[in-house]
Amino acid sequence: MLLDKFTYISVKYVHTTDVLDMPKKKRRFVWDFGNTSHLWERHQVRPFEAEEAMEDSHAQKGSDELHSQDEIRFTVIGKTRKSRALFLAFTVRYNYIRVLHARDAKRKEAKLYEEKISATKV
Repeated sequence: MLLDKFTYISVKYVHTTDVLDMPKKKRRFVWDFGNTSHLWERHQVRPFEAEEAMEDSHAQKGSDELHSQDEIRFTVIGKTRKSRALFLAFTVRYNYIRVLHARDAKRKEAKLYEEKISATKV
């Protein structure tokens, strides 16, 4: 059983990284009332803003190993078209990106984002 679970996670991990590297037009997001209402009521983030931050060409992507017990999760710090810095946590389910959490980036996170952009411009 453990081997099956490990194999499943490994395949899903490879698949998830493929989705992150996929062209923007092919990325698909899945939204439902539960996650859209949570994002708006708790953090005043709309789904289109989360999608814009994910599609930011300078977005800083990472893994969320702390919260990846049941499924592999990733994080992104990116900016919307209106330059709002957002922190996102997401997973991939059935070829769709599902945003689990989105909020304004904390100062430290926004600073990290800006430093990484500055380092690539030099």
